[in-house]
Amino acid sequence: MTAPIEGGYRVVEVWDHREGFEAFMQTRLAPAAAAIGLNREIKMTIEPLYNIFAPRLEELPPLVEDAFLRPNAPIPA
Repeated sequence: MTAPIEGGYRVVEVWDHREGFEAFMQTRLAPAAAAIGLNREIKMTIEPLYNIFAPRLEELPPLVEDAFLRPNAPIPA
């Protein structure tokens, strides 16, 4: 999830394991940021997720797939 905040954006992600996130940062995000010359301070906190309320969770996979296939695709009702 991403939301604009003063001075930038707040990004919230949920990962299965911290190690997977750290590997993604090292192997994908950091090289991509360097390749485009992104040089910004990033404030990051990692918190454990204790509970999630997602009554329509089974609807998420097609929405995510559709979003990746078509940027800015509308969310179906």
